[in-house]
Amino acid sequence: MITLAPHIRVFRARRPNLFRSIASLVLLAVAGSMFLNADSVWMQALSWGCIAFTAMVLTRLIVRFAFTPDITLTDDGFWLGKVGRGTFVRWSEVKHFGIVDMKRQSFVVYALSDDAASMASTKKRLNGLPADVSGYFPPSSEITPQDLLALLNVRKAEHR
Repeated sequence: MITLAPHIRVFRARRPNLFRSIASLVLLAVAGSMFLNADSVWMQALSWGCIAFTAMVLTRLIVRFAFTPDITLTDDGFWLGKVGRGTFVRWSEVKHFGIVDMKRQSFVVYALSDDAASMASTKKRLNGLPADVSGYFPPSSEITPQDLLALLNVRKAEHR
């Protein structure tokens, strides 16, 4: 967590372990290149499959490192993403916060008031969220979903 001022807090989104990711990519690339010159068609196909999978994993890691949104809490509301480029939601626009458990993760979600929800742009949502949920906060390695929910409810109550 980064505290820029007493009233601004930034929580970095959880990102993959860099060492483990690089080690996996190297092993996949080595496995893919080992059998490129093999006589067997199956070994060559397996090699090209490993190389293609390595490219997909590398693309996913780049996207996860570069585009994972951070959470910035301010006196007026919160930013999802980089400040100035992400989505800003005012405390007065939020109807309520909650937690949704999905698979092996819990997400803090929020529902916008009817006026704010009608003006909000529709963006990509997680499958399986309840219909009244307007958005969710990305998982953070710095704060648990329960603590984030408590902090958001306190900030919303202070704004009233």
